[in-house]
Amino acid sequence: AVNNNARVFADKGGADELGVGTNMAKAIRYWLRTAGLTSESQRDGVLLTDFGRVVYENDLYLEDVTSLWLIHINIATNFSLATSWNVFFNHYIVNSFTKDEMIAGMTQALTEKTWSDSLSDRLIKDDCSAILSMYTTVREKHPDPEDKKVSPFAVLGLLSSNGVLYSREQPVFSKISPAVISYMLSPAL
Repeated sequence: AVNNNARVFADKGGADELGVGTNMAKAIRYWLRTAGLTSESQRDGVLLTDFGRVVYENDLYLEDVTSLWLIHINIATNFSLATSWNVFFNHYIVNSFTKDEMIAGMTQALTEKTWSDSLSDRLIKDDCSAILSMYTTVREKHPDPEDKKVSPFAVLGLLSSNGVLYSREQPVFSKISPAVISYMLSPAL
């Protein structure tokens, strides 16, 4: 939709054009920008970035795990728009934790990294819940293959859970494209 109409988010029918409600359209806009897929200006509207254009032209439906890795890297390195993601993946280094431990640890880490002692407890809790739901693979004895509530980022295998305890998982580097490693090491990040 952005490729076809740079004003899709400004138009009155933008949410309808996307087939979602107004709040979901705002969330889509935010995550596109946070992931580095779009940029915005008053004059031009919302445009695909060079990175966004490559994804649009080569992996429109995000079926290639390389695209997910690159989007994850953009989110996890975006301190200004995804502060909790940046802190969790780059500064909150704990191998296993409960959700409550994560919230307490992230509160402390975010306070240190943002130099703020007035962070919203609700926002931190919501961000922690979002990170866990975006990246966690739940180990189930009989998983339902029709279950569509699993985030695409779960395939990265960065977090797993037994239902109570969450664990960071080491990525299998032999399964990661050298292009991803090169991108991570680029000075642009």
